Amino acid sequence: MDKPLSYSAYRDYHVCPHYYKLKRVDKQPSGKDTSALAVGTILDEAVGALLTGEEYDIDKAITTASMRDLGFYLDDFDADLINMDELMVLAKELGWKGDDLEGAIKSFLKEQDNLSTKQQELIQLAVWGCLRVKIHAMYDSFVKWIYPQIDKVHDIQTHLDNGAIHGYLDFTATLKDGRKVLFDLKTSKMPYATDAVKHSAQLCLYAAMHDYEYAGYIVLSKTLRKNKHKTCECGYETSGGNRKKCPDCGSQLSVTMNPASYSQILVEPVPKWSKDLTIKAMTDTIKCIDDKCFPRNLTACKWMFGKPCPYIDKCWRNK
Repeated sequence: MDKPLSYSAYRDYHVCPHYYKLKRVDKQPSGKDTSALAVGTILDEAVGALLTGEEYDIDKAITTASMRDLGFYLDDFDADLINMDELMVLAKELGWKGDDLEGAIKSFLKEQDNLSTKQQELIQLAVWGCLRVKIHAMYDSFVKWIYPQIDKVHDIQTHLDNGAIHGYLDFTATLKDGRKVLFDLKTSKMPYATDAVKHSAQLCLYAAMHDYEYAGYIVLSKTLRKNKHKTCECGYETSGGNRKKCPDCGSQLSVTMNPASYSQILVEPVPKWSKDLTIKAMTDTIKCIDDKCFPRNLTACKWMFGKPCPYIDKCWRNK
């Protein structure tokens, strides 16, 4: 190989070796970056700044990211998290003439490759309005629940490179209980399994390269607890639920929300055999790449990282 193998490249190869070749050897375009990458980058930078005592403007970073041409996911949008009346005004200014704006945005998100410029602008406004709320909630969750457990920070965004393998670890820190841990910061729709660290090839690899006894995930949930509070002028109030009208007087209930993210911290010791296993898996993969072994994994064509492979037509239609 002409450069060290990263864990993400290793993952690409084992999802489909031919996908790896097209993307990383032939350097063929693989489509847009996604909102998930942008959100993850902003949170990495914000948490890194917090841990080093530096200033970081999350809103400025979000505004900058919102100007990029990104691919979105359907669950990036949640009508509860933004002011739909204000969005309706903007939609009308862009020429939209329908009544079901929420349904229209969800429809546009399913057909992102076939939208007009104004439709693209509308989903940018809608999705980034939601993502702004989610990013702030995830960052606040880290500050409230994770940061107090950290006693001392050591390395931030350290580049690991042994000549054959390389990667970037998010940070290492000593916890209040005395454990010195190599951490990977993740965002996810669902909580991680309690044994996720034990079976993480990436964490075991980094623990081997950085010679750490403990590794851990910090997981910030993209699925927010909305904490709805509903009130009526007659004095009735309730929390959560789908009720829209007051059961006492029949008036429309006023709704306020305080969206919050759930966070996890998972830490486990990494045994030597796990470290040896991941190093061996990486070196075996490097040999396959050096031998130019790039077969197609046709079972991955329709479902690669949550969507069809960007090169699906190249293989199946010779385009």
